[in-house]
Amino acid sequence: MILTVCAYGHSRSVAAVRYFHGRNIDAIACGFQTAGAWFPVLCATATWIVIMDEDMMTVIPVAFRDKVRVCHVGRDRWSNPYNGELAALVKERLDVLFQEATT
Repeated sequence: MILTVCAYGHSRSVAAVRYFHGRNIDAIACGFQTAGAWFPVLCATATWIVIMDEDMMTVIPVAFRDKVRVCHVGRDRWSNPYNGELAALVKERLDVLFQEATT
């Protein structure tokens, strides 16, 4: 399972989950500010933790940072996981991550 992480789990991380689901990959979205005690549990069960801004590395428990992949789209300026600009940016960044993972 891939855990996608943004601040509140409503926009950027959901856009990333849509990308993964479109490729039949199990993924869930999470907000580090809203997940509470479940956040470390979700990090522990994830194969990859995809953070949507490189500055989020500090919120990932140290024990799980080796699972982190960065899909840097920056701060949320879309407020909508279906925004075309966001979807294109996520696709571009995650395509690169997949290419790096397979080479």
